[in-house]
Formats: sequence, C-alpha cells, structure tokens
Amino acid sequence: MKKKQVFVSFDFENDGIHRNLLTAFNNNRNFDVMYHEHSINEMQNCDVERIKAVVARKIQEATHVLVIVGEHANKCHPEQDAIGETNWQCWEIYKAINEGKKIIAIKIKSTNPAPIPLQNINTRWIMSFDMKTITDTINSF
Repeated sequence: MKKKQVFVSFDFENDGIHRNLLTAFNNNRNFDVMYHEHSINEMQNCDVERIKAVVARKIQEATHVLVIVGEHANKCHPEQDAIGETNWQCWEIYKAINEGKKIIAIKIKSTNPAPIPLQNINTRWIMSFDMKTITDTINSF
C-alpha cells in the first residue's frame, strides 16, 4: 500500500507532545502506520510570509491534513493580524480546505472546541487520541 502523505497541524506551544507521539508511532517499524509526514518541525523563523510559504508547500505536498485539536485551538495568536487568521492552526486548516485536502481531526479531549474553520465542512472526526483509530482513518480516507 502506498503511504499517505500527511501534514500534521497542531498548536506548537500546547500540543507538541501529541505530534511527537504521532511521529514516534509512525517511525516504529512494529506499528503499522501508513503515512509519510510532511509537517515542519518548528516555526523558529518569525517572518510570517516565509513561514506561510514553507507551510503552504508542505500542505500542497500532502494528500491529507491531520489536525490535532487541543483546548487552545481557537485561541488568538499574538501575531493574528500578520497571519491573517486567529492563529497558525486556523490558517493551516483554511489552506488545506482551499487546496482540497482530505482533513482528519483528532480531539485530544472530547470536550475540546472544534477549530472554527472545521465547522460545517467534510471532516473525519476522531474523538480520542488512539493510534489504531488514527491509522485506520488515514488509510481509509
């Protein structure tokens, strides 16, 4: 089976541990995860346009966007005016929608609010951080 090309969208400041867990499972040969991650490791550059260019390219290369939904998914970023959206994650989701990507959203906790861009669009929702469910959803969508 050809590996899926997945961009992982997450809140770098608050949900990085979950992204790292996904990466660890994906790199584990004993775990049957069928995707190649296209995420960037971190946004060290504070040039918003440069970050947008890198992230846009990564999203364009992906077949799927996997959104990790933490409790701060709709929190305003200090640079929201420069970003053009509430925060980076919202910008990534809108970019994925505009690129026609398949979007899967994982709620870390079922009570976490859905990011505004994911409301009323075709998204596959996963309500717990379970690797088998995540893998099965990626592979079937």
